[in-house]
Parts: sequence; C-alpha cells; structure tokens
Amino acid sequence: MPTDILNIEDIKPGDIYEDIFYHPCLCLSVTGDEVMGISLVDGSCPRFSAVGLDYLRKLRIEEAWIWRMKGPQPLSEDELERIQSIANKWWSERSYNKIEPRLNKELYIKNAKPEKIGIKKEFFKLLSDDLIRKETISGFEKLLVKARAANYSIALILEAILLANEYDIVESFKKLAFFINKKSFMTPFALLARGRIYCDKLCNYENALIDFNTINTMEDYMGDLKEWILILGLYLKGNALYYLGKMKEAIVIFDEVIENFGEGKELFLDLMIGNAMFRKATILDKGGKKYEAINLYNDLIVKFGNRDEISLVELTAWSFIYKGISLDTIECKKEAIDTFSELIIRFSDHEEVCILELVGIAFIQKCIILYEMRMLDDSDKVANEVIKRFGRRKKSTLKQFVNKALALKLSASVCNDDSKGSCYSKHIINLFQLKSISIRPRLEGTNPLSSYRAG
Repeated sequence: MPTDILNIEDIKPGDIYEDIFYHPCLCLSVTGDEVMGISLVDGSCPRFSAVGLDYLRKLRIEEAWIWRMKGPQPLSEDELERIQSIANKWWSERSYNKIEPRLNKELYIKNAKPEKIGIKKEFFKLLSDDLIRKETISGFEKLLVKARAANYSIALILEAILLANEYDIVESFKKLAFFINKKSFMTPFALLARGRIYCDKLCNYENALIDFNTINTMEDYMGDLKEWILILGLYLKGNALYYLGKMKEAIVIFDEVIENFGEGKELFLDLMIGNAMFRKATILDKGGKKYEAINLYNDLIVKFGNRDEISLVELTAWSFIYKGISLDTIECKKEAIDTFSELIIRFSDHEEVCILELVGIAFIQKCIILYEMRMLDDSDKVANEVIKRFGRRKKSTLKQFVNKALALKLSASVCNDDSKGSCYSKHIINLFQLKSISIRPRLEGTNPLSSYRAG
C-alpha cells in the first residue's frame, strides 16, 4: 500500500512516489522542502512538489507499474469519478489543466511553523509597498536569507522578485509560472508577486488586474492567511485601476476593502484598510470633491489617531497634511493653519525621520499660508521655529526645511519694507517653489506637494 510522505525525511533521490497529479514519479532531487522528479507515465520533467503543502505518497516499484497501466490506486469515490471522467488514458498528456491537484490541507496547517508564518507575513508587508523603493528591495533580500535558512519554497518567489528588480523579467516569470500553473498553497503568493511586478516594473496594469482577479478564485489555496491574501489582492487591484484612470471602479474596490475588513484584527490589516481609505480620499480630492475628501481624512485621523505603531502614526500624519492642503485650496486658510498646528503639536516629539519630515512640511505650509495672508510677523515666527528645530539636523530631507524657512524670512523682510506691497506679487511667485518639497509621497502618484497650487 502507498505510504504518505509527511516529512522531507520520508523521501530521497531514487525513491518512487505519487505526485499531486497522481503520476508515479522517480525522485531526482530533494532541496529544502521541494521534491523534483520525472513522471514514469509520460516522461514529463521536472515535476516539482512541496512536502507539507502537496499530498504525496511513496510507492513500491510494482505499485508504480499498476499506476502506469490501470491508473492511480486506491482512490476515494469522488477522486475515482473525477479521474475516470477525464479520458480513458488520463495520462496521455500533461495533466496540469485536466486534473485538480490534491493538496494536503490538514498537513499544511499542522506543518505551518511559526517561523514560516512569520516569513509569509513579512512577505506580504513588503509586497504592499512599491517594488521601486530601495528599502523594499533590501527587505526582500534580507527575507530571502531567512527563507533559504528555513528551507522554504517561498524563497523561489523572493528570488523571482529580485530577478525582476534586475529587469530579468523572463526568468522571473518562469519561476513564478511554476507555482501559478501547478495550483498549490503558494499560487496566491506567486500571483501577487507577478501582479506587483506587472505594475511596478512594466506598468502593465491590465495584466496585473488579471492576476489580482484570479486570486479571488483561489480561496481553497489560501490556508491560514486567507484574510491577508484577500485584502492585499483587493488593495493592489484598486491601485491598478487607479493607474488605469478608472477612478470609479477603483473607489468600488477600496470601499470593498473598507467594508469587508473594517475591523482589522492585526496591524497589517489595519494598514491596508487605512491605505484604502487614504487612496479613496486622494481620488475624491483630485476629482474636485474636496469636502468629501476632507471628511475621509478626518475619519482616518479619528480611526488611527490614537495608535502608536509607526506605520499608522505616519498614515495619520499624512492625513493631516492632505487635509490641511485641501482646506487651503478651498480658501479655508484659518482651518488649514489649525490643521497643520495640530499635526505639529501631536508629532513634534517623534524622532523617526519619516514623522519629522511631515512635521517639517506642516511648519512650512503653515508659514506659507500666513505669508499669503500677509501676516508676515507670524510667518516669521514660524520660520524661526523651523530653523531652531531643524537647524542642526544632518538628514538632507530635514535640512531642506531650514532653507525654505530662510527664503520665506527673506521674502517677508523685503515685503515688510514695502509700504505699498508692490513687491508682494513678485515674491509670492517663489512660493510655488517653496511648496514643492522633496519627500516621498504617502502613496505613489498621490503627492500634492509636487504641483500644489502651481497653476
């Protein structure tokens, strides 16, 4: 009788086994938890399987012959009916598109070791960010070391992402196609990775949408991270629609994220919900629906304003920034000043550079609005505070605020000496440059500081 292969120690090169497509195979190599073999039915090779994910059985040589001549034995009634309905010779062609693979779900859950779950969660966190960022790629490189040490098949997907970063797209997609074609617990991971590569490396959002849509049909292959896979797939689908200019459809998807996962149980889920709310708000903002956008920024501030996780602190601070800019755009200048002031009060004590950058933005925006309102003394006081806070900072993204504050002080001093204000219109042109700040936007394609009021 066939015996189940439960651990990687149960199989070695030279053994004969039944793979997830019922083929008797000769094992050629064992790497980590991956088994590679050649079919003794049709000679197809390589045939990969993952111990602990796929249902594998060890066969004797005489059993392999029976499998070859009569088909797999013994089967449950459901399995037997499915096999017999395919063809008289179910092995006449490679059966990837003919037979659904057998996945050992109970064994998968049993073998879901904490370190492997941790690697997968870290994978999702990194994949939710832009692949064009150096920090993201560095994170994938570090995670690959962990994945290889754990002998885990997700290392192959990480290798594919890093190949894509070097623009070896063909080889990258070959690696991912293995997981996508064979349908296993790693297929959703590969689809997410390929969809992200389509978006970030190839700007092929149509193909990315195909992959993200396919993920929704694979709930049986999601295991214990179903919520993580579904929410990331939906969010990335919304992003792809955004870049295709299909804003109404994108909002529908972001609403689905917000409504279906509205009470996130983990930080990652909360961050995806927050990003969906934020992206929706920026779409409304760009579409001229300023008041709706401001209300959504307020909802974000209320929902996450008391959280102390740095990713949610950053999200809250960005919501203040966008809210303040939107208020300024609709000429609610006092409210805009109050918004930037609240951000400064809340987050000035943080030492993380990403938060201090947003505090600096708030200072400069407040200073500029006061300048525009010709409250030059107040503007000068804010500029002095910027110089005091950031004057000794070495980070270039922080030092830029000092330069902008000094430029504002110079403009204000010139205009203070001009009783008729004739120079005001000349110097205010410089504000368009002052409002442009070199900070990576909260989400790619949503930076309001690059063209804010420049026309």
